[in-house]
Amino acid sequence: MKDGFSERFEQFKANKSTLAFIVNPLNTNTNEINIEPFGSDAGSLQMQLLDLKTKDLWSGKFTELKSKLEELEIQKCMHIEQHKWTALKEIPRVEALIFGEWNSLAECYSEGKKLAYGVLTIFGSIYSCDQAFSCMNIIKSVLYVNTLTPKPALTVHATSTLVGRISACYCSESGEKAVGRVVIKGPLGVEMRDERPSIHIFHYP
Repeated sequence: MKDGFSERFEQFKANKSTLAFIVNPLNTNTNEINIEPFGSDAGSLQMQLLDLKTKDLWSGKFTELKSKLEELEIQKCMHIEQHKWTALKEIPRVEALIFGEWNSLAECYSEGKKLAYGVLTIFGSIYSCDQAFSCMNIIKSVLYVNTLTPKPALTVHATSTLVGRISACYCSESGEKAVGRVVIKGPLGVEMRDERPSIHIFHYP
């Protein structure tokens, strides 16, 4: 088990400088950053970071950001020790603060912003994809297994964000309907109700 976890987290060690870049770009060695997955140009990124270090207006933002993040961690520890869970939820999200600082930079630092946005969306993108994939598996298994039932129905409960990404569409030539990447043969009715984050899917064999 220990070896399994070590293997899974090995990538975090290898990309330590890349992950630290979004918080402390001024002291990050660009040669240690893995920019290939994010489509940033190494030469342009290096030149933009050098320019960023010389501009107090922009470089000061990340000095302030580091101080804010340290204060947030102190507040979190205090609230946890005192069991103030409501106050803990009201603390600003770390990723929102980081995104705000990068978003406020001028467009002349586009390569740095592209890299920062890519790093910030790594985990959110994986979570959304995994969540959608699980819901699609549920839909497929129930709809295909219960083909002998006259009107089997399935209700999938999901977050409002996920519900907004799932839609049904007709395939003009075959008359099939597709939900996400899943093609379901036969008539299909999809009902999305506003009063609760649910998707009601009815399949008629």
